[in-house]
Amino acid sequence: MAVLTASQCDMPCPGWLNTKETLSRVRFMTRPYADIIVSKSLLLSGEHAKLIGIGEELRKKAAHYPNALAGIYIAIHISLAHEALGNKSAAEETLKEALLPALPDGVYMPPAQNYEALKPVLGRIAEVSEQDRRRIAELHGMWRKGVEELKKTDLPILSGRELEVAALVVQGLTNQKIADRLFISRETVKSLLNKAFKKTETQSRTELSAWLLQNRNMKYQ
Repeated sequence: MAVLTASQCDMPCPGWLNTKETLSRVRFMTRPYADIIVSKSLLLSGEHAKLIGIGEELRKKAAHYPNALAGIYIAIHISLAHEALGNKSAAEETLKEALLPALPDGVYMPPAQNYEALKPVLGRIAEVSEQDRRRIAELHGMWRKGVEELKKTDLPILSGRELEVAALVVQGLTNQKIADRLFISRETVKSLLNKAFKKTETQSRTELSAWLLQNRNMKYQ
């Protein structure tokens, strides 16, 4: 099986997302999306047993809000964790529970984004039609091409922390409120902002906010 590696992660993942801090640091209706990142992070880091262990809790939370899309992504990650551990039947059942109700409505992007790793499992599920397989594969190709094009941009590289601070600036938070939100000092916030100003060649919070909104697909390190 082609298990994804950490280098293939599509977003910066703050360490607190792997802790119970999601309960206090993430707004109620966005928690299922935070859990998508948690499950993807566990998958990429090879913590398959841990992901399976908390998988049902994550899926129940997504269903509670309710959030079908989050539940599908999380189920895909759990399915891949089972596959990595050699639990093929569990991988198939988990994937079937998530995808079979969704495919008739054209929900293709979750499996398309994970297609390279998911292909062996999909290939063993007879209920997935050939038309659906082709569409998933086509969308994966388009998505992957878009990701590669974004990597070629010459935008300045912001660190994950600088990006977090800049995003909170866009929301209008003061340095003190940003410090409180990220559990860092006010001086650290100021330092991170100065680095972001320098990298983006901006001179104020307003300019930085405008730059960030115009360059949402920037590189990060």
